[in-house]
Amino acid sequence: MKKNQTHFGKVKKTAEQNMNCFIVSSCSYLKCKQSIGKQAASDSKYGKKFNKYLQRISQVMDGTCKKISNTPENLYKMAAELNNLVEQVAFVLINVDQFELEDRKTIQSIFTELNNNFPDIIEAALYPRRTDIVHSLISKYTQAGMAVFKLIDSMSNIETIKKLSQLVTTADFNISSDSFETFKELFLQKREGDEGFVKFLHENQEEILQVFDYLEQDENYFAKREGLKTLYQLLKLHQKIREYYVASKDRLKIIMNTVINENKGIQYEAFLLLSLFLLVNQQADSESTVILIKNRDMLFKFIGEFQPERGNTYSVEFIHFR
Repeated sequence: MKKNQTHFGKVKKTAEQNMNCFIVSSCSYLKCKQSIGKQAASDSKYGKKFNKYLQRISQVMDGTCKKISNTPENLYKMAAELNNLVEQVAFVLINVDQFELEDRKTIQSIFTELNNNFPDIIEAALYPRRTDIVHSLISKYTQAGMAVFKLIDSMSNIETIKKLSQLVTTADFNISSDSFETFKELFLQKREGDEGFVKFLHENQEEILQVFDYLEQDENYFAKREGLKTLYQLLKLHQKIREYYVASKDRLKIIMNTVINENKGIQYEAFLLLSLFLLVNQQADSESTVILIKNRDMLFKFIGEFQPERGNTYSVEFIHFR
């Protein structure tokens, strides 16, 4: 198939040809809206063609299309066709906020499903414009309805992470929870054996930990608790950044304050992070070790009495610390 070839007409179309028509008609409809306005575009041939192929692709995805069956082979062909339409796909995603809310949700569902099944193919299609796509979507997260659109790309970029962390702390729970899922995936999803991501962590460990510091000190309960939980999971997976974290006396002081937060859920997540300071071997003269030794008796007493309703096993786990 030739690159950027279109397949409009009444001839029976294959799965990939329908995907081609969907993306091309989406672009035409968007450009029409930008040119003549929302209502006129909806009534135009471009609007009608867009609705036709949006509905058809949606039906293929959920298995209700009579013309194209929902087989792994057809879904693969649809995903692969996006690699022939790199610029058009980028245009659709960058301007996704200009679609009506229900159409936007359907587009989200289509891309999410394809990405779940064929992540490498979708990543290849988005890669040339990945920075533009991600930054555009993040900048529009707070617009009405944009919280339903999850980021497709897991781009390891410190600026992206900082922007997402700011969205996590917003008062709108839909925006906060949706952006947090993306934030969490950047660190925890499919990262085993990812040498590029490990290198990114090592090169940016202080800035990354500052992002988690920001979440931990925010007043938003959801942001604080989920930030603590994600940080603990991240540190358990990566030794070098874990050792860097526990060597910091300032972060130890923050955790020692957070662990006595009035909320028991936050207490517990902070306690798990405190346990890393106690269990990770450190240099005897490190700044955090000095603080731990100075407060040893108080900490041991605190550990022994911590949240007894959970079952008091902590003093046994940390007995060597005394």
